[in-house]
Amino acid sequence: MPAALHGLPGRGTHCQALLARAAQTDVSEADEPELDIPAEIERREQRVVAIQAAKRRLEQRQRLADTQSGRKPDTPPADGPPGPPVQSVQPAPAAA
Repeated sequence: MPAALHGLPGRGTHCQALLARAAQTDVSEADEPELDIPAEIERREQRVVAIQAAKRRLEQRQRLADTQSGRKPDTPPADGPPGPPVQSVQPAPAAA
């Protein structure tokens, strides 16, 4: 037990349990590969670029389909206009 824990009634057992748990976690994580932060950032940035490119392709396909169907960019979809705007509901005043 670390010297700082001597003389603290009841805390030594709790701290020993925490130290044992930390040691167990260290052992269980020892087999996990180290996380290479710069490589992970690069991987995620490349993924964002790929997602953005896919989004642009989908939007272009939709614009083409809209043009072919005669829909103009500002017209509502063929299934009808959007519903009425949602009105905010004010909470009832609290009873005094």
